[in-house]
Amino acid sequence: MLLPALGVLVVGALGVAVWSSTARPQPPSAPSSTADGAVPPAPPTGSAAVRTSVAHGSSSGYDATFRITETDLGAKTLAQLDVQLITEATPASAPSAHARLTAANGATRDLALTIVGAGRWTSRQFSIAPGRYTLSAQFDRSGAPVTIRAVVRLN
Repeated sequence: MLLPALGVLVVGALGVAVWSSTARPQPPSAPSSTADGAVPPAPPTGSAAVRTSVAHGSSSGYDATFRITETDLGAKTLAQLDVQLITEATPASAPSAHARLTAANGATRDLALTIVGAGRWTSRQFSIAPGRYTLSAQFDRSGAPVTIRAVVRLN
């Protein structure tokens, strides 16, 4: 029983990345509360450049949209990952989820994801360097975990 589940994870379809990037400042969106009632920190305002990269991936009948919002603060760049998971055009929830970013040089960054709505998760802000990353997210669904991968380029 374990071997078929592992096979699905190993053989799961890799997502095709689609990314877009803008260099103009964008107004911060209103923060939404997390499942525990906490409000995630708002992105800095002022002259900080904000860019958004989007990637899509699918596996085992599930589709995910990954959105990484980068805020350039000059000396460093802060990013936040937002994920939406759907199956058959319906938001899919899971009791827990986490993500891993892997850089071209093999360095990894693990991100805890907090559920913020039906089929929607977000991470805390984190610092990140520009480059190409493989993004892998695991959703702990009942029956078996679902892992979805995509490639994203950060400026």
